[in-house]
Amino acid sequence: AAGMEPVLQGKEPYTILAPSGAALDALPAGTLERLRQPGSRAELTGLLRRHILPGTITRADLERAVRSGGGKASLASMAGDPLT
Repeated sequence: AAGMEPVLQGKEPYTILAPSGAALDALPAGTLERLRQPGSRAELTGLLRRHILPGTITRADLERAVRSGGGKASLASMAGDPLT
């Protein structure tokens, strides 16, 4: 629905931070259905890009970054926004 296949099929590795089922269940009713509509493509693409990190990032990498950041880590997302 977001049309991101060309980006994700590129040569560069990406780390995708997927929400849990519980997180998706906590969304207001109708949110996922609305985001899947063609008119919401830009919003969906932006949301997905904020959950994709360039490169391969492991759980150990995240834990190390959080420890060294005193409990917080800020990473650049594909959207260009920092993910904390």
